[in-house]
Amino acid sequence: PLLLTPGRYMAEYVRLSPDRRFLVFAGNAGRDADDIDRRHVVKVPVDRAAPEVMTPGASLEWTPVVTGDGNTIAFIGATAQRPPVPAVMPAGCPTGSPAGGCGTIRWIGQERIPADYPTASLVVPKKVVYRAPDGVEVHAQLFDAGRGARDAGSGRRPAIVFVHGGPPRQMLLGWHYSDYYSNAYAMNQYLASKGYVVLSVNFRLGIGYGREFHHPPRGGVQGASEYQDVKAGAEYLRTLAQVDP
Repeated sequence: PLLLTPGRYMAEYVRLSPDRRFLVFAGNAGRDADDIDRRHVVKVPVDRAAPEVMTPGASLEWTPVVTGDGNTIAFIGATAQRPPVPAVMPAGCPTGSPAGGCGTIRWIGQERIPADYPTASLVVPKKVVYRAPDGVEVHAQLFDAGRGARDAGSGRRPAIVFVHGGPPRQMLLGWHYSDYYSNAYAMNQYLASKGYVVLSVNFRLGIGYGREFHHPPRGGVQGASEYQDVKAGAEYLRTLAQVDP
């Protein structure tokens, strides 16, 4: 056995190229610290541990496949504001190339997004990290449009803790690759547009942060240790100047 993907990230949607020389997959990998809460297309040869992120940046990309001639990678991608659309890019990008640097990423179907779709008004969620009472590090996404109804006395706004389903899932810093969770992301955007400050908590039992986080001691029916992450999220919100505690 040869470990092809060393590093602190997870691989999903793994596909072998037609010539069987390399693999492509979606991973929460990249040089940006926020990439742990994103997905990017990663390519790695089958005979050495030399993975390269093909689509770096603040966007999200997933479900890559290689075309039959081996020259093109097709995938689906989104941003925090633009919903998912298909794309293609050259498969032979050299290591370290910026997204589209060795050949432009061609987005397919962007014209199908309605002209009046409120892309520009959607919130770009912020990654936040806090600790549960037992010391577990918890990632979450903060949605704050910076506007909406405020309490007349304090000037502060109401807040909501959002708990995703699953639980073995991970909410992201943008539109999601799964239908239910894409709808959940849209709901958080809607609540933010109505003036709420929303904290989407990636509590333990979820994916993306390692096996121990995914299979915690006393998790779920064994003791619901993940509830500490949700409760700590509410306590984190109370510390924010714009939130009514």
